[in-house]
Amino acid sequence: MIKIKNIYLVAFIASSLLVGCGDDDNDYENETIDNNSTTGVTEGVATFSTNVMPILKEKCQRCHGSNGRFTITTTDATYANVKAFKSSMTEAGQYILDKGSNTIGHGGGRIISTSSAQYQTIQSWINEGAKKD
Repeated sequence: MIKIKNIYLVAFIASSLLVGCGDDDNDYENETIDNNSTTGVTEGVATFSTNVMPILKEKCQRCHGSNGRFTITTTDATYANVKAFKSSMTEAGQYILDKGSNTIGHGGGRIISTSSAQYQTIQSWINEGAKKD
């Protein structure tokens, strides 16, 4: 009897993990994108630590916490995770921006509008060389 309960428990946990990590393009379908949010927005030179990381925490950390292919944890670790996607940091930053705006497809759908101040901040950071500090 205990063996059957263990099998059901393992099956339940496995199915829960698969559902939570699926490529459902509709995760954000019924949510509105806050184009007026000022998290990370800057008037000067944008840096990852000061401007981009707060946006990633607000917009992406819900699904990209401490597990998965792209994780958002500490600033240093997250910067390294972004950098790992492409050969240069500017390419990696653009990749992350394209994923978040669903320009190239994103399992979580579009979480940042291309007309938002946050998008413009990340784009400025990329254009300025995608520096950490």
